This record gives sequence, C-alpha cells and structure tokens, in this order.
Amino acid sequence: MDEMRLDFAERCEGLRLWTDECVDTLGEVVVADSVAEAEQQLGELGPGSAFEATLLAKRTELAQLAAFAATMAECGVTSNPYSRFTLSEMQSSLDEIDAALAERCGRLQAALDLQRELEQLKRRFASAAEAVLAHAAAEKVQLEAEAPAFTIQPGDAAALARGKQAVELLAARLTAEARAARAVALAPAEELAAELLRQGDLHNPFTHHTGPSLKSVLNQLEKLIRDRQQYVEAQLARAEVSISREQHAEIVAAFKHFDKNNNGGLDFKEFVAALQSVDLAIDDKEMKQAFEALATPAEEGGKEGAKGEAHIGQEDYITCVLKFYADSDTSDSLLDSFRLLAGGSEFVTASDVKGAMGEANAGPLLAALAPYETEQGYDYNALARRLYAQRAASPTPH
Repeated sequence: MDEMRLDFAERCEGLRLWTDECVDTLGEVVVADSVAEAEQQLGELGPGSAFEATLLAKRTELAQLAAFAATMAECGVTSNPYSRFTLSEMQSSLDEIDAALAERCGRLQAALDLQRELEQLKRRFASAAEAVLAHAAAEKVQLEAEAPAFTIQPGDAAALARGKQAVELLAARLTAEARAARAVALAPAEELAAELLRQGDLHNPFTHHTGPSLKSVLNQLEKLIRDRQQYVEAQLARAEVSISREQHAEIVAAFKHFDKNNNGGLDFKEFVAALQSVDLAIDDKEMKQAFEALATPAEEGGKEGAKGEAHIGQEDYITCVLKFYADSDTSDSLLDSFRLLAGGSEFVTASDVKGAMGEANAGPLLAALAPYETEQGYDYNALARRLYAQRAASPTPH
C-alpha cells in the first residue's frame, strides 16, 4: 500500500513541477521585435509544435495517474500522506496551462499585428525616403543644367550675361517658395519617421535613412545651391571690377584686422566694421542683406564665429566688397552721364532729356525720373539711388 502511495506522490510531483514551470514560462513578457520573430514564437506553441506534443503527453500522463488512483481506491487506499496534491488539483494545473497558453497566444498575435503594422510603416518610410532622394537628385541635375561651374573672364560679354542669368536662377532656388517645395517633398517622410519614433522602433531594414538624415540631404542641397550662387557672384564681381594689388591687399588687411579671434570668419559687427574701413558707405539694411546672403551659419560646420554666430569667410568678404564696388562704379557712371547732360546741374530738364534722346524716346525715362524739389526739372540722383539701392554720394574705392 505504501509503495502505491509513494509512486502516486512521485508521479504527481514530477507532473506538477512541469505544469508550474510551464505556467511561469507562458506568463513571461512577450518580446517580438519583428514579424518573423512573432510568427516563430506563435509557431512554437501552435498546432504541430513540439509544445503541443509535450502537452498532449502530459495529458496522457495525467490520465494514467487517474487510472492508477482508481486502482488504489479499489485496493482500499483512500488517503495518501506522501502526496501534496490531489488528482483534482493536478487536473486544475493542466487547465491553468490551457488558460495561460490562450492568453500568451493572444499577446503574441497582438505583437504580430503590431510588427506587421510597423513593417508597413517602415516600407512606406523607405519609399518616402526614396522620393526625397529622387527630388534632391533631380534638383541637382537641374542645378548643373542651369548654373554649371564655369569661369567668367573680364570682357567676355556672353559669359557675363550667362553668369547673371545663372545668379537669377540660383536665387530662385533659395526663395521661400523653393524652400517650401522642398519641405513638401520631405513632409511625408518626416511624418512617418515621427510615427516610428512614437512607436519606439528606430531600426528599419528597408533603408538606412532617417528623418534627420533626409533633412540633412536637403540642407546639403541648399548649401550646394548657395555655394554655387556665391561662386558665380564671385566670378562676376572679379570680372566686372578691376582693382589694383594695393586695393586687394587693403581689403584682405581689413578682413584680418577685424577677425579679432583669428578664426577665419567675421561676425556681423566685424563685417560692418571691415566694410566701413575700406570706405564703403552702405546703409545698415543693405549690409545685413549682404551678410545674410553670404554668411555661413555656425551649425553647418567649419570654423565658428564668435559665440557660435553666423560668420563670413575671407573669400566671400572679398566678393562682397567687389560687388559693392561694382554697384558703386555703375551708379557713378550713370550720375556722370546725367551731370554731363544737365551741364553740371543737380537736376535735369525735360528739354535736356528730349534733346539727347529724341521726343519719341524720352517718355519712359521722364516717367522714371522724380520731380526735383525746388526747380522745374527732374532729380536724377533719386533715380540712381533707386536703381542701385545705395546713396549716390557713396565714396568710390581708392
């Protein structure tokens, strides 16, 4: 009798140990970082799996234990001091496994659904990323077609005209509208990247790009456009303005003098001081526009200006000075022509203009000229200021 009791107790202990371990395992946190991983874990618990076979074997083992308990009862064994578990408790433990299995399979299915959703998001992001890259590539092709790098020699009228057209085309690519078009191209990818970030899934096997890397691609494109614009403007400035070696040395010396921290760049205050030191009388608005057009923001790399401010390098500074010299020279030439026409007077009369241009051709110029303040004539200084956006009395370089 005791042998039967001991045998029953040992068989119960072994089966109960397995059921407890099984319930603990099934209750562990579900970790599935991909569709394949979630599918694998579901497959390990589903029909035809090793787990299903093991569970069936344990059910068979419980049935055999029930038959053994019946035999013990027929032999008059109604109590068992050696066993911690009854047959009904053993049945309950197996039922608990069924509940834990169903609950885990539900959690795995939810994880699988989430991973499928994330995979779709990742595929859509990869597609959106390709669209952004295609947009950038197409704009680069257009850039090379519209404004290729070329040399402009002084006196080459065709090259000068081509350079001026290239500057206009490049400026159009730096307008708010052009930037908005790039933002529109980037927006779908940014939205998908933000959703993936909210989901906490940053690994994408379908592309190595991220939201920030795509934005960097477009920022680099804009930098390329700006650099090309500055290159062409520098070519134009050097072709249109002839300065002596002494003047060039003076411009460079001014730059180095006001580069107080010797970092190869001028911040806005240093830029203004350097311009003024080479006798350029330019209003604040125009100086600010020139600085913003040529300056490099500190975050774009390179040597930073003081306190991390935007800065302008030596070559861009020389380009800027030459452009102002060119504008000043052109304005002075116009004023000299008007003074000659007006016989040295500060205003020109309608008869002066008609006598020089003819009655039929004088109309547009007279319409553009503003009346002079105190005389019966026209203020040609005002026209020069309007055309060249600087004071007619600005000193010329010397």
